[in-house]
Parts: sequence; C-alpha cells; structure tokens
Amino acid sequence: MKIAAVQMDVTIGDVDKNLAVMLDRLAESRAAHASLTIFPECALTGYCFENVAEARPFAQPVPGPATDAFQSALVELGGHA
Repeated sequence: MKIAAVQMDVTIGDVDKNLAVMLDRLAESRAAHASLTIFPECALTGYCFENVAEARPFAQPVPGPATDAFQSALVELGGHA
C-alpha cells in the first residue's frame, strides 16, 4: 500500500482555497498510485483561531460540501471515500 502525506500552506478562514489545494494534492497522490492520502489537521479551515466562536463560521457538517467534493473527486479519480 502506498500512502501520501500532504504538507501544504493553509490559509486561515479560506475554506474554498484550502479545499481546492487539497483536491489538487489528492489528484497528484492518486496519479502517483497512493491508496491513502493524509492531510494536516485543520487543513480545510486553517489553524490558530482565537476561540471556538471565531472558528464556527468556517465549520462544515459531515456529510457536507467538503466531504461531497472529496467523494466526487474520488469517484472521478478512482478511489474510496
């Protein structure tokens, strides 16, 4: 089994940009035949919010927009969600 660990610059509060980078890295890892791709904790929302109230507007449900995007990408790339 090939595993890919992604190291990426995360932009705090920019969920759309972070998601786009994550999906690009997922495509790269699948092209390199990785069976499992690991992303940093808080890669979607960014790190270092001062408190929960500050982070809450960027939270998403599961399932939700980001998980739906990953599932669609994995169907296209040939993988499992």
